[in-house]
Amino acid sequence: MSIQTKKTWLLVLQVFMLIDGILLCCTIIGAALGIPAIIGATKFAEMRKMDDAALEAAIKAQQNIGWGILSIFVDGIIGILGFVFVWGMETKKSE
Repeated sequence: MSIQTKKTWLLVLQVFMLIDGILLCCTIIGAALGIPAIIGATKFAEMRKMDDAALEAAIKAQQNIGWGILSIFVDGIIGILGFVFVWGMETKKSE
C-alpha cells in the first residue's frame, strides 16, 4: 500500500470521526464520546500531515492505537477499518 493511499485512509477516518463527534456532541450524554472523537480526528489529521518516513515510523510504533480503538466505538465499521490501519497495516514502501 502506498503512502498516498495511507494518507487517503487517514483523511476518510478524520472526516468520519469529526462528523460523528460533532453529531454526538448534540446531546450531553453523547458528548462523552463526541469530544474524544473530535480529538481523535485531530490526531488522524496530524498523522496525515507527517512526512512519509515519520508516518511509517508512527504506524510501526502504533502511536495512535488508542484512537483507532475509539474509532471502533464511534464509527462502527469505518472505525474497524481505522483500527486495522493504525494497528497493523503493512508499512513497506511500495515500488
